Amino acid sequence: MLTVKQVAEQLGVSAGLVYSLCSLGVLRHSRHGRPHRRGCIRISEDAVAEYLRAKEVGPAVARPVSPTRPKVKLENLRLTPS
Repeated sequence: MLTVKQVAEQLGVSAGLVYSLCSLGVLRHSRHGRPHRRGCIRISEDAVAEYLRAKEVGPAVARPVSPTRPKVKLENLRLTPS
C-alpha cells in the first residue's frame, strides 16, 4: 500500500491533487484510523494502475473511416414558394 505522498511522486502531481482524486471517488483508496477521525489514506498499486488506464487518451484500436455522404447537386433541388 502506498501513501498519498508516494502516489503523488509516482504520478508527478501534488499530494493535494491525490487527496482531491480520493475525495471525488476517482482514485480507489482505503482510509485507516479511528471512526469519525481523519486517519490516513493508503492506495494500492492496482488502484494507481487502474486510474492511469482510465485516463489514457486515444483509441485502443483503429476506427474504420466512415463513408462520405453523397453530395447533392443544386440543379436537382426544386424550390417551392412558401
